[in-house]
Amino acid sequence: MQDDTIDGYTEGEEPLVFHYSREERLKKAPQNVRDYYEGKMNVKRGLLKSLIATKANQYMLFSIALCMTAIFMVSKFGADSEKNSIGGTNIELSAFKYNN
Repeated sequence: MQDDTIDGYTEGEEPLVFHYSREERLKKAPQNVRDYYEGKMNVKRGLLKSLIATKANQYMLFSIALCMTAIFMVSKFGADSEKNSIGGTNIELSAFKYNN
């Protein structure tokens, strides 16, 4: 089956017609692509499996987990950012948003 579709065109120009045949494309595709479309390929399923499928993905997941842990620890157990001491004088920052 061939799909002839006319794509958008400006006035005064000939319309572009795209001829697409999935069967023709798959005939020229590599064997692993044909196997994938036929369902013969063993594909890993699931989010966790894809996140740890390669060494690079494992390092990236570990880096993200480490950064999230650091952010959580600093936000939970870190000093209050609005309270500080300058020259022995305790100061506290407070602000509000004013909308017109």
